[in-house]
Amino acid sequence: MIILLLGSCLLILGVLSIRFPDISKALSNYDSVQWHRLGSPAGYSFSDLGNTLSLYSWLLNEGYNTCESQEVKSLCIEAHKKAVMAKYLMQVGVVLLVVGSGLALAGY
Repeated sequence: MIILLLGSCLLILGVLSIRFPDISKALSNYDSVQWHRLGSPAGYSFSDLGNTLSLYSWLLNEGYNTCESQEVKSLCIEAHKKAVMAKYLMQVGVVLLVVGSGLALAGY
């Protein structure tokens, strides 16, 4: 059961760390075309109909390399590290949930 609890915590922590309001604001100010392509994300949460997920995916795929603004690029390089960490937290959380569920079903 501890494995299930740890997996749930890591998964929730990974999901909650997908927040990029500074990137969204910089994109809207300096590269509005790219900001509109991403769906005009607010960058705060999933309440903007998943547009923050498009920003998250764009960061993971290093789409910021095509931006002309150096300020956006420098912000995105730091945010890329945060996005990769969130990805790994979610992956480890899911693995722990699967392993913990298997162990709970097996009676351990």
